[in-house]
Amino acid sequence: MKSTQSKISKKWVSTREIADYLDVSEKTLQRWRNTGLLKLGIHWRRKFPTTNRYIVYHLDLTEKAITNYGSLELEAINNAR
Repeated sequence: MKSTQSKISKKWVSTREIADYLDVSEKTLQRWRNTGLLKLGIHWRRKFPTTNRYIVYHLDLTEKAITNYGSLELEAINNAR
């Protein structure tokens, strides 16, 4: 996550905005959705329920999920040693 980038003031942001903010690709966001790391209705939702396009993300909850996942992964590596 970019520490030099200012905090986005919106609660729900576009795929492009959150990808830039987290410094990841849109494909990585899709992979996180598909694996269940990001949950529908909590971390992301469709802007229009009748289409598969236009996904928006809850900025704070998505950032927390990614941060917590990184912490858990690091803890598992340390416990394996």
